[in-house]
Amino acid sequence: MQYWSKKPEDLVEVLPKEILPSNFGGDERPLHELLDAWYEFVVQHKSWFKLEEMMRADLSKRPKNDSLSEEFSSFGLSGSFRKISLD
Repeated sequence: MQYWSKKPEDLVEVLPKEILPSNFGGDERPLHELLDAWYEFVVQHKSWFKLEEMMRADLSKRPKNDSLSEEFSSFGLSGSFRKISLD
């Protein structure tokens, strides 16, 4: 989402006042407090973030190009629904 304005207080026109920091005209804590709280959250969950960073897909297990993988692409069924037949 992009919103352009000369005054941060104008954000209340597009976002609920309850979720905006007080220094942007909202009811939430000031931005610096929210940033500090988020930093603490990340530090407390550092091990989880490191584990997530190591997760990778094993592309060697991906099906090779054969008739089955051509029929069923990575994005669902290939083709169109114009010729679909139902029993």
